[in-house]
Amino acid sequence: RHQDGDAAEQAALTMIASSTRRLKEIT
Repeated sequence: RHQDGDAAEQAALTMIASSTRRLKEIT
């Protein structure tokens, strides 16, 4: 389903965003 793909993409973007934010905080 297209919606499933959207949800997966959204989750990936959220994970990347939080990871980047953590990296910036550590640095």
